[in-house]
Amino acid sequence: MRATLKFLLSYLTPKQVDEVMVQRAATQMVARMDEKRTTGAGGWHGERCSNQDLLQRLHRNVQQGDMTNVMNLAGMIDMRSDLYGEPTVLLQAPEASSSRAQRIIKLDASGNELPDDSRDFAILQHGPAGLLIDVRKLHRGSHESCTRFAGESTLLGRKWRLGTVEELFLHVADRTRQSPAVNPDLYPMLGKDWIWSSTPDAKPDNPSSPVYAWGVGLSYGGASIVNRRDVGLALPVSPLAASASQ
Repeated sequence: MRATLKFLLSYLTPKQVDEVMVQRAATQMVARMDEKRTTGAGGWHGERCSNQDLLQRLHRNVQQGDMTNVMNLAGMIDMRSDLYGEPTVLLQAPEASSSRAQRIIKLDASGNELPDDSRDFAILQHGPAGLLIDVRKLHRGSHESCTRFAGESTLLGRKWRLGTVEELFLHVADRTRQSPAVNPDLYPMLGKDWIWSSTPDAKPDNPSSPVYAWGVGLSYGGASIVNRRDVGLALPVSPLAASASQ
């Protein structure tokens, strides 16, 4: 899709490119607003809302890389400044931005933050790892099957992949626990199984290396190379720093 878009834009004038961008953004914004209304969201134009609240939310969405939400929130803030004369600059520091970066936050499938004790969550915003982690459902399969499962996700309009062995070993496996070596509050669906990583076995002197990839075991939290045909789990991740894919 990216190659096709680049090809089409190469034939347009700068003015036409700008217009395509604006039209594309408007389509995405309307679709997201429709989606949010189905969850009961609304009231941004009323007196109970404030630009300061919206600016805090805008800041969070910038950190999460959700540019469609950022565009909608910016539009709300701009319109409220006309309606109520409210400032369009943040008058207080963003909500504990440094401490949030070190937290693991539970989100619903629309990216809304949930209480720490929530059991009904779909995504983990893993600040220390710099990742969003999709924990909605398990997928078991070969390395090829799990790679495809992660890559086909369109959750939050982002690009997803399998985590690297370093990401899973350091930030999912918990070697202070055993059987399973994960925090059950964050990963209640994971048992004493193992997770595929995106990291291939790369030993130049081993001709069988392409047959293997790294996996992270959940019994004791160790990492090892596994035959790509074996059956493991997929745990899709998306870097927090990456913007939503379109």
